[in-house]
Amino acid sequence: AIGSEFMKGLPKVLFVDDQSEVLEELKVSVSDVCDPYGATTAEDGLKVFENEGPFTVVVSDQILPGLDGSDFLAKVIRRDPHVSTMLLTGHANYTDAMTAVNKGHVFRLLEKPYSPVALREAIVAGARQRQLIESERVLLHETLVGAVNALTETLSTVKPRFFGRAQRVKRLAGEVARYLDFPHP
Repeated sequence: AIGSEFMKGLPKVLFVDDQSEVLEELKVSVSDVCDPYGATTAEDGLKVFENEGPFTVVVSDQILPGLDGSDFLAKVIRRDPHVSTMLLTGHANYTDAMTAVNKGHVFRLLEKPYSPVALREAIVAGARQRQLIESERVLLHETLVGAVNALTETLSTVKPRFFGRAQRVKRLAGEVARYLDFPHP
């Protein structure tokens, strides 16, 4: 099923924080509820996201060298719109929070210093959010496939000649899609 890889075992979580000691502390404090990965810059975080993903949750510090946390999370969301994102910051103000929510589609805004219990609860909630989104996507996909199959069967019964033409067009479209290397012809 679509998205089923996300809930096998512990969810994969990417942490991005420019302080390596904080990063290691984060990873250790949640290792019982997730499979943690880390990066110390937004650029490295994007590389890890691409190379080690898919991730269930991405947690970023707001203050990062080069690219701030909300902009980093916005880039993550563009790559995977279903990932749960969280911003961890000791410098939160209303403007930062609003920017993070609007640009990065942040699931949770967490404060530094963080509570390990609250962080673990947020990771579990983020994983659950991702699971719900994936389940909804599977349901919509199955509903669409069922509707198309019902329409196809109706067309084959009511208008067999048109159905034959539609089948030829479908076959040709599939061949073109495979030739162009589309991922889901």
